[in-house]
Amino acid sequence: MNNDDNRFTTTLLQWFEENARPLPWRGIGNAYAVWLSEVILQQTRIEQGTDYWFRFMERFPTVEHLAEATEDEVLRLWQGLAITAEPDICMWLPNRWCSWVDFQRRPVK
Repeated sequence: MNNDDNRFTTTLLQWFEENARPLPWRGIGNAYAVWLSEVILQQTRIEQGTDYWFRFMERFPTVEHLAEATEDEVLRLWQGLAITAEPDICMWLPNRWCSWVDFQRRPVK
């Protein structure tokens, strides 16, 4: 990295430290919570999306809980958000992830 890159990085990190909004998924070390916030906030204001994030986290606290959810459950909680493709992601990805994790846990013969 050159000096200009270092200055830019330092300036950006300093700005973030001074101006970052407190968000419930930030700094908790929960990749699922962060992923869920990213899906919900694709085209939604943070103020609106945060309420949905809390509802989803309360109902589906882990990716396994979300993977076990019915499509109706997910769509019911999703109602009111402007985007329509993300509920499909919420249904498809956790199932794939849980299948992969289950596969990874199987003993090798």
